[in-house]
This record gives sequence, structure tokens and C-alpha cells, in this order.
Amino acid sequence: MSPLPIELSTMNIKLFNYALGSIWRKKSKNSILFFGLIFSLTILISSLFVSFSIKGMILENIEAMPEITVQRTIGGRLETIPVERVWEIAKLPGVSTVSPRVWGYYFFSHRRLKNEGVNFTLIGLDLYQDEYKESLKSLTYSRFKSLEDGELLLGKRAMETIRLGYFEDFFDFYTPKNEKIRTPIGAVVENLEGFEDSGMMILPQTKVRTILGMSEDEATDIALHVPNEEEINTISAKISELYPDSRTITKADLFSAYNALFDYKSGLFLALFLTSSFALFLLIFEKSSGLGTHERQEIGILRALGWKISDIIGVKFAEHAVLVLTAFFTSTVLSYIYVFLLNAPILRDLFYSKNELSPPFELVPHISIVMILGIGVLVAVLYLALVLIPIWRSSIVDPSESVR
Repeated sequence: MSPLPIELSTMNIKLFNYALGSIWRKKSKNSILFFGLIFSLTILISSLFVSFSIKGMILENIEAMPEITVQRTIGGRLETIPVERVWEIAKLPGVSTVSPRVWGYYFFSHRRLKNEGVNFTLIGLDLYQDEYKESLKSLTYSRFKSLEDGELLLGKRAMETIRLGYFEDFFDFYTPKNEKIRTPIGAVVENLEGFEDSGMMILPQTKVRTILGMSEDEATDIALHVPNEEEINTISAKISELYPDSRTITKADLFSAYNALFDYKSGLFLALFLTSSFALFLLIFEKSSGLGTHERQEIGILRALGWKISDIIGVKFAEHAVLVLTAFFTSTVLSYIYVFLLNAPILRDLFYSKNELSPPFELVPHISIVMILGIGVLVAVLYLALVLIPIWRSSIVDPSESVR
């Protein structure tokens, strides 16, 4: 009873080998089709990779932020907030921890930089208080001695940027009074990613206050940790009543704002998607609109030799499945190299609304495998279905008519 499966297996291998040979025999036409598919799919998949990466990086940063951030505004502009407000806010029911934060932007100007300068984010760490963000908390513990000595910590990309200004072992800050503060570089932190790696400079709070011209009783804002999400809006309202000049920003507000901004930028992705899909549709339409004389004659000869319709469709299915799947996996690899190794030149700037003075950053892989595979399956099914319809129609025609 075993010879039948062996014969079927041998026959399937022979049919597959014939399909591979058919690809080679029509290499000119298949090459155009293959590279057209690669071009269209690479644009589409690269757009998805950039979209997922930037959105993932932004949402990860927001996820690590405090539940409520309290700022002070005067006349619609941000001002420093008195540190003494921490004690009153800490008394509110539902508030777990309250921390004054000291941070700000520092413009590093140099003619060798793009636009002759970049904005770094100065972060002041309190060495004797837990930070709201886990990465900053672990950094305080691991680099306590450097921070205690007033040394500068920064990421690899930020270090590459200041090297353009000929800084290696130290960095010169200037206060609003134009006083120079020479700061030794304590360490280049290896485990920072994305925006933290490229745009963050970390110092003890006292030194950041001096650089930004802030007094000891001032902070940039106040961070609140609220364990119960249902109490966040109530606490925000109480803070606004307590301090009318304050503005409270919740994590949900940030998620909503950045999602809206990102969805707006994703309109460009939609344009790329439609362009890519249209090009792909043209390729499929050209292929499925009818078979050439040579292909119809080939099918007629195979039918005359005794091939079943199912065998012919199976061979053609294998032939085009190899083409479309190879194109899909090639496009995925090319897209990964373009986005995450070459950092997606041109395409990245279409998705990220960055300031011209923002330091450069590297895209971090955030890939939705399910969506990428879903696109691959959709393209393959659509393509194969449209291609096999004219093949089936030609197969059911009398062989004598096909070979004329």
C-alpha cells in the first residue's frame, strides 16, 4: 500500500522542478514582474517599519512618564514652579509620590553641525530621591559617584554630536549670565535608545539649576505618581483649584495628543501605501488580463501530452508562488536594512515632526509581525487568485485550439 504516496511525492517534486524551470525559461518577463513586486512591497513595508518604530519609541517614552505633570503658566507661557507646592500637593488623597523635576533645553551651537546647532534636553537628577522613570532611577544608582562629582552623563549619539565641537573629555556650558561651566564627561551610557541616546544630557539637579539660571526653590515642573487611574482626573481638578496658575497634564492627555499628531503624519504613509498599492495593482492587472500566445500554446501542449488541469494549475501556482513569496521576503529584508541599519533616510523625516534643531536619532525596531505577515498573505492570495483565473480558463479550452 506504500507505492502510491511515494509516486505522488515523486510526481509533486517533478512538477515543482518543472515550475522552477518555467521561471527560468521566461526569465525576462518574470524579472520585470519580480523587481516590480520588490519595489512596490519595499516601499510599503519600509513605511510600516518606520511608522511602527517612531510610534513605538514615542509611546514608550510616554508610558514611562508620571501619571500627572504639574506646570505653572503666566500669560500662557511656561514659568518655573515653586518647590514648596510639593508639600501641599503631597497631602491630596490618592497621591503616592510627588517629585519636583529640574530639566530644560540647552542649545549647543557649532558651525560643523547641521543648522549650526542642536537642542539638547538637560535632565537634573536628585541623588537622594527616587526618580519617576525606571531608566533614570537605575542610572542614578549605577552612576552615583559620577553624578555626585558633578560629571556629565550622555548617550552615544549625543557624544558623537558634541565631538563635532571638539569636545572629548569635558563639555562647556554657558549660563544665562554668560558664565562658562566646564563639566567633565563622566560616562557615555550604552543602554540608552532612540531619543534618550541622541538628545539627553544628565547632570545632578544643582548643576542643571545653575546652567538654566534657576534658584534652589524653583523647579521646571512637578511629577505625581497616582496608583489608581480613576482618581487621576479628580486629583488634576483639585490641583487646578488649589493653584489657579497651574496646568496639569495627564499621561492620557499625552497619549491622545501624540496619537493625533502621529495620525496626521500617517496621512503621508497612506499616500505612500496607495501609491505602492496602485503600482502593485497595475502589475497584477497586466499579468491577469490575459495569457500570451506562448503561454497558451504551452498549456495546450501540456494538455495534449495528457496533463490534468489540476497538474497545470498546480505548476503555475508553484511558479507564481515562488515569485511572489521570494519578492515578499526579499522586500522585508531590504526594508529592514534600509530602516534599521541605514536609519531610513528621507522616509524617516516624513513621519517624524522633528524640529530642525533636534539631534539625530536612530530608529529602534518595533515591528508588528502579525501585520507584516498579514500584508504578505493578502498580496500573495490576491496575486495568485488573479493570475490563476486566466490559466484555468486556458486549461479548459480544447488543446487543439490552444496550439494553433
